[in-house]
Amino acid sequence: MDNLATFLVSPEYSCQVELGYCNRDWYTLDTPQSYADRVLISKPEYLKNDDFLDFMYAEIKADPAPRPTISLI
Repeated sequence: MDNLATFLVSPEYSCQVELGYCNRDWYTLDTPQSYADRVLISKPEYLKNDDFLDFMYAEIKADPAPRPTISLI
């Protein structure tokens, strides 16, 4: 938490992200949104609609063979 707090009040973060004044060609701050965009661009096609869990559960429900149930008590 200390590192995160230090980062959020750092001059680089404040100037570039919060105020939008500092545009340095040699320095690019990786914002949470730019990181998410960079990671999600390589998302496989079958995951793009974010309905893969619904699809997986529909396949399980449609399977005629019952699955074993494990009970932890």
